[in-house]
Amino acid sequence: LLSVSSPHASSWLRVTPSPALDLHLTPSESQFAIKWWLGIQLCEPGSVCALCPTKALEAHHALTCKRGSDVIARHNQLRDTLHQIFKKALYNPKLEAGSGLGHDQKRTRPADILVNNWGISGKPTAYDLSVSSLLKPEVVSEAGHTAGSAGFATEQRKLQENSSICDELGWSCIPLVVESFGAWGQLASNTFSKLASCLSVQANSTISTTLDSIYSRLNLSLVHSNARAFLTRAGPSAKVSELYLVC
Repeated sequence: LLSVSSPHASSWLRVTPSPALDLHLTPSESQFAIKWWLGIQLCEPGSVCALCPTKALEAHHALTCKRGSDVIARHNQLRDTLHQIFKKALYNPKLEAGSGLGHDQKRTRPADILVNNWGISGKPTAYDLSVSSLLKPEVVSEAGHTAGSAGFATEQRKLQENSSICDELGWSCIPLVVESFGAWGQLASNTFSKLASCLSVQANSTISTTLDSIYSRLNLSLVHSNARAFLTRAGPSAKVSELYLVC
């Protein structure tokens, strides 16, 4: 409840569907999204993951399951959506920067998106996107009491992982973390506010309207990816009508 009631978490519900702009959900995806959002039972008790037969078919498992490509696809879809937003704001962003750089030639990429002309420091800024699950054992208790705690924990972990190599490269490091229900971390919120200030001038719109549009696009992308991950693990036999609506 804390996550879904966070500012902008429900922004995806206000998106005007547009297949041409890839701003839409299929009927099956919509049904999953609404039930999951409301905490309604998603499938028949006893159902198992189609990719991990020993695991129960639950939303948490479906959204974190490493079998298949859904976790990576979700990350990449969010990255590409944000890259388009930076590009529209005329920041000339670069995708997947930093691999093989630094003294130890690490293969990790500290920058999902690298922006050269961001901030008053003049340093290039490396943005690292992550999705944080609220139901991981190490964060679930705190997440039930403190809004944003799961996202904050992931922000801190990402800073520890990437700050040293970014410092070596002369970059600033900013992790952009979203919880699985759509609540973004403070560092992401600060970034989106700055983007909205720039884009609102181009669009001759208010900053608040532009900011909501940014969150709407990103969170619809998140919900779409979450729905695909669950439906893939439900298997081809799980029709929309078989996903029980239990109130």
